[in-house]
Amino acid sequence: MGAVIAAVSKYRVDNVPLLLQPLFMVFGYGVGLAQFAYSCLIHWTCRIRFEGQEALPAGQNCIYAVWHGDLQAYFCVFLRHRHHTWMMHPSWHLKPVSICMRLCGIDRIILGSSGHGGREAADRLVQELRDGRCSGIAPDGPAGPPRVAKRGVLHIAAQSSRPIVPLRFTSSRVLQLPTWDRKRLPLPFCTITVRFAQPIYVDKQQNF
Repeated sequence: MGAVIAAVSKYRVDNVPLLLQPLFMVFGYGVGLAQFAYSCLIHWTCRIRFEGQEALPAGQNCIYAVWHGDLQAYFCVFLRHRHHTWMMHPSWHLKPVSICMRLCGIDRIILGSSGHGGREAADRLVQELRDGRCSGIAPDGPAGPPRVAKRGVLHIAAQSSRPIVPLRFTSSRVLQLPTWDRKRLPLPFCTITVRFAQPIYVDKQQNF
């Protein structure tokens, strides 16, 4: 079993062998559609409150920072995106996440994360931000520790000269999973509060 897991773990979403493609696509689209359906259910059955929107930089694209454990809540609240480019860990098992992101309107996904071509992916994202697109980043991803920001988001903000806007999500009823990121799933008919923090501007002269 260990050998099988080791063999499969080397694949990325963009290099799964042709022989495995049918199963891979069934898995990716099946779970991805279910994830998007859940997001729609929560979005349309829950009360969503926004606080601090006045802090958003007027007329300027930015980087939304969301803790990894709140990513599902993020997609429940923000179902539609325009002109967004996101980075994503390239591992094959995250294919459903990319499907859900596409359904939410995120039309450009750059594959890369810490230890998996992250520097090159970050440089591509910097250019996308300079071109006027927005992005969302989980500063503690892809493997934690939870709620401890890594330097990548600071590097991207500094090089692109775009502000980081931290988002905080709280739900009146939530299911917390025993995952490394303490993932929190809002439950139907709850109240979700989204708080926008003050934008953070990072000095380009700093080293990260």
